[in-house]
Amino acid sequence: MELRLWDAIDEGFLVPFQYFGVADGTDLSTLSWRRGGYARDDLDRLITGDDARVAKLLAAVRSVVAEPGAMRALGFCVSIDHAEYMARMFTNAGLKSRALSGQTPEAERTSALRALELGELRVIFSVDVLGEGVDVPNVDKAASRVSVSVARMNVRRQVMPCAR
Repeated sequence: MELRLWDAIDEGFLVPFQYFGVADGTDLSTLSWRRGGYARDDLDRLITGDDARVAKLLAAVRSVVAEPGAMRALGFCVSIDHAEYMARMFTNAGLKSRALSGQTPEAERTSALRALELGELRVIFSVDVLGEGVDVPNVDKAASRVSVSVARMNVRRQVMPCAR
């Protein structure tokens, strides 16, 4: 079966979405490009620990999201350190968050997803999990700091199962 985007939304296979790009001033020109994206190690070194960049992202969330304290979001990260850093920064800013990775035990992942569903968490920042085949029906926001093509793939993966 082949459907156009709007037909897929009308049929309930996809949910409508808005895309916002946040200019954070990060200079990516010095990064290596490998296999269709920035080298993860280079990108990780550049953005993990960049408090000014996170402050801009948080300001954008508060500007664009009507009720940040009620959102249920996924953030796609480039490394475990990056996911943990982002979860810590968002939690410190009053948006309770959790980092998940392939190293997180399955029971903890399930518990975190349930907490997001119940509104006990605002954001789950993940790396190498929450990809294809994971159903997270209550997510209403997604953010990525990876190349746009990967971000679109992850958003598609997460948003598609939401409409039933």
